[in-house]
Amino acid sequence: MDIAKEMKEENEINVLLSVINNSKVWTGAITTPSPLYEMRLFDSDDKIIAEILYNPNSYFTIEINNKSFELTNIDKDSLNTILIK
Repeated sequence: MDIAKEMKEENEINVLLSVINNSKVWTGAITTPSPLYEMRLFDSDDKIIAEILYNPNSYFTIEINNKSFELTNIDKDSLNTILIK
């Protein structure tokens, strides 16, 4: 089941950006079960600037400008504070 999450609160956005910034880019093989969370980041004109697919047990993928990055070392505790409400 995919969960769509809309984040408009500055604190939630800052937590998400912090998680991304403090992660590492994975260059190895990944498994690709269906994402549990699917998030999209929009700019102030409501244009999509990034798409995030997240499966807590497998991967965190962020796509920006048609480039896909697999992130590791995700701070799941911080991420859960904004995803689970």
